[in-house]
Amino acid sequence: VAFFDRPENSSGAICNRLSSDALAIQQMTGARLGIVCESIVMFGIGVVLGVFVSWQLTLIVLFYIVSLFVIAVMHIRWQARLNKRSDDILESASSVRPTFRLQYHVH
Repeated sequence: VAFFDRPENSSGAICNRLSSDALAIQQMTGARLGIVCESIVMFGIGVVLGVFVSWQLTLIVLFYIVSLFVIAVMHIRWQARLNKRSDDILESASSVRPTFRLQYHVH
């Protein structure tokens, strides 16, 4: 029973989590999964064909692809940190205003 007393485990929070998780799974298994599989297969075939044509050029291209992948991962992490900061700032700004209004009305 103490499990449901915590705010993050309320019935509304659990229902919200279940619905958002189901939506995320539906989106992942839909078109995205097909696109990801297709991209991986096309990349593999391209690398194999590139090795047959010119293995030196393939190594150079793979270096740039890996570099772009690392940069993309760093950008995604940076964006996630910025989103978290902006959410924290908006949360603190929105909580200040009602507190000020309540203090204003009390006096």
